[in-house]
Amino acid sequence: MTGPIIVAGVSSAGKSTFISNTLVPRLVAEGTKPEEIDMLFAGKLARTLSEAPEDARAAIFKPRRTSILHYNLLLPIVSSGGKEGFDVGTEPVAQALRAEARTYRLYLCYAPDAVIRARMQTREDAEPQLNPGQMPYPSDRFTGYFAKIDQRQALLSLERALRPQTTSVSVIYSNANETTELSLDAFIHGQPDAQVQAALTA
Repeated sequence: MTGPIIVAGVSSAGKSTFISNTLVPRLVAEGTKPEEIDMLFAGKLARTLSEAPEDARAAIFKPRRTSILHYNLLLPIVSSGGKEGFDVGTEPVAQALRAEARTYRLYLCYAPDAVIRARMQTREDAEPQLNPGQMPYPSDRFTGYFAKIDQRQALLSLERALRPQTTSVSVIYSNANETTELSLDAFIHGQPDAQVQAALTA
C-alpha cells in the first residue's frame, strides 16, 4: 500500500492531468487497485477543517487506502481572503499535513507563468479532468490571485514546510505542448523558464 501522495501546484499547473494520465496509471502498474485510490481536494478539506477541525484531521487519510491530495497552491490566498503573498504556515490544510504523523510523496506541478495565464483564460470547468461539468472555472478571480504570488517560491515554500515528512519530491514541468518530470535539484538550479521550454519543444 502506497502512503499519501500530495500533488501541488497553482491552478492550471497540470495537477489533474498528471494525476489522471500519469500518476494513477503508474500506481495501478505498481499493483494498487483503482478502487483503493482515494482522491482528495485541499479546497474541500479546508472548508471541512474550518467547520470541524478535529473530525476532519482524523479523517484526512483513510487506513489501508492510497490517498492522493490535489493541493491548489492558490488556496492560501483564498483562505486569507485574497491577501497578497503565500504563507504556508497559516494555511489550514498545510498545517494539518504537518501535524500528521505520516510521510508523503510530493509532486510539484509547474508551468511557465504565461502558460498558466493562457490556460486560466480558456478554461471552462473547475475540474475538467477529475470532475467534468461539476463547477464553472472562476477564471478572473484565479488570474487575480495568481498575480499575487511568485509561483516558483510558493512551490519551494511548501516543499520546505513538508520536507521532514517527504520521502520523495519530483517536479512535473509542463508547457503548451509537453510534460516532463524533473528532480527538485534541477528545478531549483536549472535553466531559466524560456530555455527549459525551448529544450522541451525542440
